Amino acid sequence: MTEFGLDGILISRLENRVFLSGFDGSAGYLLISKSRNLVIIDFRYREQARQQSGEWYEIIEVSGKLSEWLPALMEQHGIDRMGLEGDTIPFIDYQEIITASKNTRKPVELVSATELLDRIRLIKDCDEIASIQRAVQATEQAMSFAIETAVLPGLTEKQIAWEIEKYVRENGGNTAFPIIVASGGNSAMPHAQPSQKVIEYGEPILIDLGVRLDGYCGDMTRTLCLGGQTDIFKNVYHTVYKAKQAAIRAVKSGMAAAEIDLTARKFIEDAGYGEYFKHSVGHGIGLAVHERPWLSGRSEDMIKDGMVFTIEPGIYIPDWGGVRLEDDYVLECGKIKALSGLEKRKGSN
Repeated sequence: MTEFGLDGILISRLENRVFLSGFDGSAGYLLISKSRNLVIIDFRYREQARQQSGEWYEIIEVSGKLSEWLPALMEQHGIDRMGLEGDTIPFIDYQEIITASKNTRKPVELVSATELLDRIRLIKDCDEIASIQRAVQATEQAMSFAIETAVLPGLTEKQIAWEIEKYVRENGGNTAFPIIVASGGNSAMPHAQPSQKVIEYGEPILIDLGVRLDGYCGDMTRTLCLGGQTDIFKNVYHTVYKAKQAAIRAVKSGMAAAEIDLTARKFIEDAGYGEYFKHSVGHGIGLAVHERPWLSGRSEDMIKDGMVFTIEPGIYIPDWGGVRLEDDYVLECGKIKALSGLEKRKGSN
């Protein structure tokens, strides 16, 4: 806060609130100033906040809109320059806070401080890495269930997605994001939603799932094919697999994250599929399923020890389908370490 020139900061993003206080209610704020740390809730979260918040936090209850109580708290705590998480505070709330603050002792300055918390969460400590490891292991188990049990010809994508989600919940986890089950032409959409399409032999079947345990996420993608594989499936799968291995081998401490993306991208381009790989090769993972570091060609992040991230190249051909392979990794002592140990399948079941 001193570095950013702030008297206080309002935390509104769920992941940052959990990271700093432990409180994971679906609504609420943290207000951190030079003198006090507050968990701000309405009456619905009174008991939950009391049980989850750390000893460094005082719990206060409010009602009404943000602009109806925040200016008074800022004045009470002597906050003239407040940091906000600009990516989660709606512009109308920003306007109303500015207007309401004109009735306090003097106008306040509101500035974006999103980068502050992103930077703090970028490097994981040992406990966080252990939590992510457990989430990844649960994700592996769910993926094994999907491949070995749930994916059957004649079932719809939605039916399979439901069987996987039921497995996750019955085994003590929650899904970190809506499960993707996409087959045939649907798998050419990287973030396809499960549909009523029936699974058939000989087509690509893409499964992307993640389990959330104790707030932390795993994220894994596999692509398989039931029955005989076509030549195009074998070629595309082999290209994605090799591109992923090239990206893994390239990772080292101190390198630009963009270089990892460019390594996988060049391999796919050289194989003739460059126009079919449009998303970044990976992203950070932790309390959020997508967070820094960003492994894209435009990323300014540098890879350092303690960072946890995915590597997930993909090729998506319209009217045919797509192949994506994704695993989670951590950088330790300058070397990349896989957090998932699920056998890398060659596209068959």
